[in-house]
Amino acid sequence: MRIQFLISMLMIALSLKATAQESRPDQQLKDLLSQVKVACSDDVCSQGFSIEAAFEIPALNKLNGELLTSLHDKAFDLAQVWGDTILEGDYAADGKTRLEKVDILRFNDQIVAYRIQYSEGGWDLAQQLEGRIRESAWTLPNLEASGSEEHQLVVFVPGQR
Repeated sequence: MRIQFLISMLMIALSLKATAQESRPDQQLKDLLSQVKVACSDDVCSQGFSIEAAFEIPALNKLNGELLTSLHDKAFDLAQVWGDTILEGDYAADGKTRLEKVDILRFNDQIVAYRIQYSEGGWDLAQQLEGRIRESAWTLPNLEASGSEEHQLVVFVPGQR
């Protein structure tokens, strides 16, 4: 009976450790963003942090092709969540994700995250307007974890699609 109890406790401990390891990138990003929230205001940072514009349509591109493709793929994946958010309302999207902007977040000159802004052509069906559905998110350099910016949730921007 005692051995069964010890085996059960060991299995629970191993399961908890595996769960903690799986959620570690998400927790790492969450911890990083809480530090950025304190250290940066309107892209002006202190405490060792800095933000650098690295890509912006149509002219700025300081990123290599492979990284740009990976960030675009991440943006596409994140845009798929819109089906459960903005697209449940009076909006529709064309499904063609466009990476619009990339900022590099550094801490003591080391890249610690990327902030990506992405959009898709869309329509406000209630008001019969066309425009773009836009969102901004942070992602770790290895792209294992990402999350939308709290102050920059998914929005519809009327105008050219």
